[in-house]
Amino acid sequence: MQNNRKYLFIGLGEILWDILPDETHLGGAPANFAYHAGALGADAVVVSAVGNDSQGEKILKKLKAMNLSTEYIKTSDKYPTGSVTVDINEQGNPSYEIHENSAWDFIEFSPKLNELAQNADVICFGSLAQRRQVSRDTIQSFLKSAKPTSLRIFDVNIRQNFYSKQILEQSLQAANILKINTKELKIIAELLDTKRSEDTTEPGALPKPDVFSDTKRSEDTTEPGNLPEPDVFSDTKRSAEPDVFSDTKRSEEPDVFSDTKRSAEPGVFSENDEKSLLKDLLNRCDLSLIALTRGFDGSTLVTAERISNHRGFHLEPVDTVGAGDAFLAALSWGLINKLDLDLINNYANHIAGYVCTQTGATPIIPKELLRI
Repeated sequence: MQNNRKYLFIGLGEILWDILPDETHLGGAPANFAYHAGALGADAVVVSAVGNDSQGEKILKKLKAMNLSTEYIKTSDKYPTGSVTVDINEQGNPSYEIHENSAWDFIEFSPKLNELAQNADVICFGSLAQRRQVSRDTIQSFLKSAKPTSLRIFDVNIRQNFYSKQILEQSLQAANILKINTKELKIIAELLDTKRSEDTTEPGALPKPDVFSDTKRSEDTTEPGNLPEPDVFSDTKRSAEPDVFSDTKRSEEPDVFSDTKRSAEPGVFSENDEKSLLKDLLNRCDLSLIALTRGFDGSTLVTAERISNHRGFHLEPVDTVGAGDAFLAALSWGLINKLDLDLINNYANHIAGYVCTQTGATPIIPKELLRI
């Protein structure tokens, strides 16, 4: 049961137009996240930038129509509003051509954003908006300004070649929750050399990371614009992370890594390797939770104490654009309200599944489906 507090959810990063074969929709993972969070009952804010052009004006009008604030969206006279050309295959899965040098590549940090960060309860950010240094520095500064109890969610969202080892490491260090799909897990494992031979973790053991260390993130005096590459696997702990799983009743833990095999995808790990990698990432990156999504095959939520698995729903997809963002909004809503992990997992899959049956990333979700 959720409380009546109005939590502040931030979608930090790109906002753009998704240009689909037959129509155009508002897009950008952080913006999609904020929309769905607002529908769930959060006070949702998008932090981004648009161009001083007709497409930017349309985005601002669209956000207002969706009951989302435009207060933290800057208008650029130099760079155009962002857009992405989206192609949908026969299975409903999208591919993207993301146009460069868009307004959201140049989001500038400000005292106003610093104040917003200090008040945020949930912050969702990804790798794409960090492809240019200006927005990357702003995102990292925003995360450093956040209160220690905030949920700082790294939604990896790897697109094209717009990522690097440095971006992934900085983001993992700043986050306390990671959302990732199976293909992104493989990329991160390879870039960060996650599965090292010297790892001596016993099979089946899932030790709890020390996320309550006395080492404070606020002591970092790195100037914005001069962000060094962190050692994401160092022993230095961040400040106190929120205990998002306290006071919840936990149902019997399923054997998510049983011998029942899912359909194999080229280049994706076996279940045993997947289990090892998730545990390694959780412990060595000081994460409170990892959400691994598998499209229509469901999702796995991993914490230090337990694992929750959901097998997904069999649906007839229209397109899957925005489904992951809806999943993450529902997941975040459940976590901030300290709901049971299995309940959260089921709820997030229901919300994401519905989005897959609609066109575009931000459909109106029926009120009966929003109830948890």
